[in-house]
This record gives sequence, C-alpha cells and structure tokens, in this order.
Amino acid sequence: MVNLGLSRKKMMGKVDDLLSELSSRHHVQFKSDVRVPFVISFTIRDEKTMHVAGVSIGISELARILNLSNVSRDMMFLNVVVNSYHEAEHVKQYTKIFSEDRSENALVMSLSDSATWKNPYYYRRALSSEWGTHTAYYSNVCEIDAEKHGVMGLYEYLCREFPYMDAEIATLEYIKFKTKETEMDYYIPDIDYSSYCDVISAFDEAFEKAKSISVYYFRKPELAMKTDGVMSELKSSDNMYDKFFDKFTDSHPYARVQQDRLVAAVNQELHPEIMLTHNNLDELNLDVNYVLAYPIVKSGLLLEQILVDGEYAAAKQRVQMAETIAHKPLGFDDDFQVGR
Repeated sequence: MVNLGLSRKKMMGKVDDLLSELSSRHHVQFKSDVRVPFVISFTIRDEKTMHVAGVSIGISELARILNLSNVSRDMMFLNVVVNSYHEAEHVKQYTKIFSEDRSENALVMSLSDSATWKNPYYYRRALSSEWGTHTAYYSNVCEIDAEKHGVMGLYEYLCREFPYMDAEIATLEYIKFKTKETEMDYYIPDIDYSSYCDVISAFDEAFEKAKSISVYYFRKPELAMKTDGVMSELKSSDNMYDKFFDKFTDSHPYARVQQDRLVAAVNQELHPEIMLTHNNLDELNLDVNYVLAYPIVKSGLLLEQILVDGEYAAAKQRVQMAETIAHKPLGFDDDFQVGR
C-alpha cells in the first residue's frame, strides 16, 4: 500500500510545483482544474491552427477536504502525476515529434493523430476480439506512447521527490490500481507485473500490437467529400469502407496503420490545418485516391466494382508510378508499406 505521508495541503502544493515545472519545460501553461475528476486530463489545441494552447489536469477529488471516493488520496495523487507527464508527452508530440521526427513510430503516431483530429467517431470499439471490449482509444498509438511516458515520469518523480520510498513498488501499485481496481479500460493487460521494466515492455508491446488492431469506424456524414468521386462512392455505401480492409482485419501487421492512413488523407482534405503541424507526413503520399487505391490493388480486389468513372486504370497507374519513384522502405513490409 502506497503511503506518501503528505497532508492534503502539501499534496496540493506538490501538484502546483510539478505543473509549474512542466510549464517552464514545455513553454505551455499546465493548470489544475478542481472541477474535473482526477482521472481526466487533456491538452487544448487551437481549432484553426492545431497549436497547443494549454494543458488541464483534473484534481477535483484531490482538492476536496473530505475524500468522497473509495480511492485513497495517495493513489489519486499518483494518477495526477501520471496524467501530468502523459499530457507533457502529448505536448511534445504536437510541437516536436509530428513536425521533426521521421522515424517509423513517429510517422505512425502522426497518421493516427491526423485521423482523429475533429473526428471523435474514430475512437470507437476495437474490432479485434483479442482486445475484447477495449475502445479504440486504448489501442491508439499516440495515447499508448503518452501513457508510457506518464508512467516513466511517475517513476522518476518518485525517485526524486520521495527518496525514502521504493519507487518501483509504488509504480507497480499504481499499475495494479489502473488495471485491476478501476472499472476503466487500460492500455496494457491486466496481469501481475514483477518489475518496472516489465511494465515499460508491456507498453512497447501494446504500441506494436496497436498497428494491427483494426477498428470499426462510425463515419460522420461530412467525411465523404461531394467533390471527390472516390469518396462520394464511399459515402454511398455503408459497407464500402469495410471492403477496403476486409482482407487485412486482424491478420496483417499494419492493418490499423492503413486505416489511419486513409482516414488521415480524407481528414487533411477536410481540415488543411493538419499539415501545419504534421510536417513529417511530407514523407508519405497522402493523396486520397492513391491511398485508397494502394491496398486494393495489392490485395487483388476488383477496383471496377468499387471505383467509379473508370478510376481503376488510373488508380493502378498511380500505384505503379508511386512504386517506381518510391523512397526506400520506411521499415514496413514490402507489400503493405505506409510509405510511398
């Protein structure tokens, strides 16, 4: 059982100190909010530019004189610390990773964020039976990465601020609390972890697995663009989207990445501001028609039955041309790359 030995006043003071430290480090204001539950935090982005405008960390139960929850105040405090570092990693994603990092994982995260911008319907139930009832939110690579850094931040924070405690045991207690004692889903499996390293490895495994977890996508009406033949056809059939990925669902290591790629391509047409902060996606070909055509051609589906106005020949030509001028592979397999 974690026992920090802090009064409520001292605990609140430590929260203020941590948020002040993160504000200075990331040049963004981190603020606590007594109106929001301790399990909730979020990074605010400008609707027009996608630039980070601030971070809000929920502390309502922590701030109350009486603890009205059955969760110990110490565990609430640890949750707030994790949330703070979690959001700090999101700030890093939005301000640096998506604009500067061109590694495979950075591109995968950038695609995911582009697909979900102003598109909350993409956070629905995961299709894979392996993930059970987990929502797509918990198989989202950006969230898995942020939570991993949140837990890493907690461990380092405990080592620094509570040197008399065993930081590893306290971190494992927190993970047990999140995976076993809450009614919420979590990013890593509900098992007994024997070490801090095991926990971090579980996050890494979850990140890799998330690349292949296909999701049900409840489309918003405006997703299909009236001016685009391919997307108009997509809009005309409720099952059209599934046809593009039915051969890859839960069977291909990059099925989710390809879903993200298509939705991101459409989303960028709808919301051009995405490209203001996702410069690393310049590495990829996100033309809607090309992105749509690539997996279909590769899987041998009959494009004549899906694309309209003689798009098959043009789509096949685009794919062949793109392959001819392709950059070297970005680490994905040859038959199903996310790259050009």
